[in-house]
Amino acid sequence: TKFGNIMGRGTNMFRKYSNAPEEVNVSQNMSIATISLISVVCRDNIPVQETLNNTGMLFELVDLLVHPTISEREKKWCVHTIFQLLLSSPVSQGKVLYCEQAVKIRKQLLGFREDSVWSKWPKNYSKLVLQLL
Repeated sequence: TKFGNIMGRGTNMFRKYSNAPEEVNVSQNMSIATISLISVVCRDNIPVQETLNNTGMLFELVDLLVHPTISEREKKWCVHTIFQLLLSSPVSQGKVLYCEQAVKIRKQLLGFREDSVWSKWPKNYSKLVLQLL
């Protein structure tokens, strides 16, 4: 289907970026477009959220969130997408809560919890993810 082709391309681009070594400079606009595509497609769509959770997308987003070279805008989109994937899945919430990078995730989210960082967004997604975890 057309949806499957779009998601396939988006997730392939995302995986290339999230697995890139720190020395590799990938276009910030491309990564934001890819992450926002994933976020928009999975918003309020439980079957898509389950598919993405089952394919490991949540942990790729977590890896990207704690990656040292990504920008603040990219991290915001990661947090937003993580929120979309965790919202309807208590199982995924538990997996993230007890994963290897749980401490790093909390540090990133605590650093982003100030409302001024999220002033142009409808909600403070960092606080919402912290509440889910």
